[in-house]
Amino acid sequence: MRTIMRKPCFQAPCLAIRHGIGVPDLFVSKHEPVLASNGNPADVPTVAVAKVSTEDLSHGLVLTAEFKPFQEVDVMAKVAGFIKQINVDVGDRVTQGQLLATLEIPEMADDLRRADAAVVRAKAEVTRAQDEQRRAESVHNIARLSFQRLSTVADKKPGLVP
Repeated sequence: MRTIMRKPCFQAPCLAIRHGIGVPDLFVSKHEPVLASNGNPADVPTVAVAKVSTEDLSHGLVLTAEFKPFQEVDVMAKVAGFIKQINVDVGDRVTQGQLLATLEIPEMADDLRRADAAVVRAKAEVTRAQDEQRRAESVHNIARLSFQRLSTVADKKPGLVP
């Protein structure tokens, strides 16, 4: 019969010191030695054996895939026109109120030019009306002054002014 002794683990001294066990106590076996018998080779079970080696625990794998969005939203403009500029790309995260695209609407540009021309005309009319008001105030002031002079003359010399 053969005697097989157990080998001590190298991590045991660290654990033993943490738990308050003396290091020499770890290496003293408290069990009886294990004895192997020289029996029939057919009775011996077959076991798988693998060589231990050090390797990385993580493995990388590159796959070609297409992501499907969590939420897909159709965006539509309130008016018809041409896209002048796009500010986001497919797959970008967007927030509420963010400008996604700029539309160019030729009809609206014409309407804007007509509205600007109407504003310019209205400002010119306001200026003309203000000039007319100043002229009317000047005429009024001249008439008032003339009346006051004639009134003063009529009071000083009655019958001179009809």
